[in-house]
Amino acid sequence: MKNLWPEQFEESTTDSLNTMLEEQAKLLITITKGIVSAEVIELGEMSKLHEASGSPDFAYRFNLVGKFINDYKFQVMIFWHDITFYPAGVKFDGQLAKELQIDQTKNRASVSNALEAEVLVTRVLGSERVRSVVGSILRLSK
Repeated sequence: MKNLWPEQFEESTTDSLNTMLEEQAKLLITITKGIVSAEVIELGEMSKLHEASGSPDFAYRFNLVGKFINDYKFQVMIFWHDITFYPAGVKFDGQLAKELQIDQTKNRASVSNALEAEVLVTRVLGSERVRSVVGSILRLSK
């Protein structure tokens, strides 16, 4: 039988939501002089089924963490996607969803591509809710 595969494959150059948030996490440490950090945590199978919509291949939680506040993490969002990164689903903290005017019944949104994801992440990180949480973590860490 002849080879039916293409002669070559090209690696995707699209940034995933995961990649964007990991980069922003690094920047937050610099901005807050190490007092507030952010983390992207991959969800286990049970959490993925419970938190995400459908049966995604990958699901993550994006948290804010205070260096001097033991065991406290503020969950900003949960996001999920299949192997191709987009579309990606996003579930927000209720107050954040309200501020961003996301569907209040499910606190969920969807992004179709990297540009939409960047716009959404910009709105989330610049939101009053996130600014307030980071400010509170900074204050409690003194």
